[in-house]
Amino acid sequence: MTARRILLPLYWPVTLAAFAGAIVLLLRYTPAESTMGPVQKIFYLHLPVAINTFTACLIVFIASIGHLWQRKLWWDDLAAAAGKVAVLLCGVVLITGVIWGRSAWGVWWTWSPRLTFSLVLFLL
Repeated sequence: MTARRILLPLYWPVTLAAFAGAIVLLLRYTPAESTMGPVQKIFYLHLPVAINTFTACLIVFIASIGHLWQRKLWWDDLAAAAGKVAVLLCGVVLITGVIWGRSAWGVWWTWSPRLTFSLVLFLL
C-alpha cells in the first residue's frame, strides 16, 4: 500500500482540525485592540486570505498565458484549479470584510473602488 493511499483520506480532516485549532488559538490568546475590540481579530484571517486570493488569480493569469503559448492541457488544468481556489478565497474575503465593515462603519457594504473590485473579481 502506498503512502499516498494512506495519507490522502487524512488530508482534509487534519487540515480542517488544524484550521479550527488556529481559530481557537487566535480567539483565545490574541489581545483585543483598544478601539475596535474583539472584531479586529477578523483581520488575522481576512488579510492572509486576501493575499492568497490575489496569488491564486496571478496563478490563473500565468497558467492561462502558458496555455495560450504552449497549448498544453496541463496549463489549462492549473488555471481551472487556481480559479476554483480564487473563487473560494474571494468569497471568504468578502464575507469577513462585510462582517468587519458592519462593526467598523455601521453599514454592511459601501461601494468603494476596493470593495467593488473584490466583488467583480468574485463574480468573474
